[in-house]
Amino acid sequence: MGRELGGLRYELDFPRKIKSSFRHSPVIWSGALGLLGTLMAVAPARTKKVYVKTPKLGLFGKKKETGEGVAQAGFAIAGVKLLSDLLRPLVIKFVSQKLSGFANRRSGPPA
Repeated sequence: MGRELGGLRYELDFPRKIKSSFRHSPVIWSGALGLLGTLMAVAPARTKKVYVKTPKLGLFGKKKETGEGVAQAGFAIAGVKLLSDLLRPLVIKFVSQKLSGFANRRSGPPA
């Protein structure tokens, strides 16, 4: 009975069988996995489309036009870009002064 149970465990040890098979024929396994990955990447996605209707409300619950929010976001991004371009030299100068002061303190004679 014990010998039969040991044989059954040996036959049902699938992780060991897969590892052994991969060691004996890695090219076939790699090709099969590559083909499977390619098929999963190329396979058509879900075709059912789900439409969700949301109310287009702006500030204070007022209806807003469709392109209004996009335009506001564009202006905000342009403003941030302009501000960062103007402040970049000041920030670089400030950081370089702080780092050079730190380097001067570290390279001085030991106390």
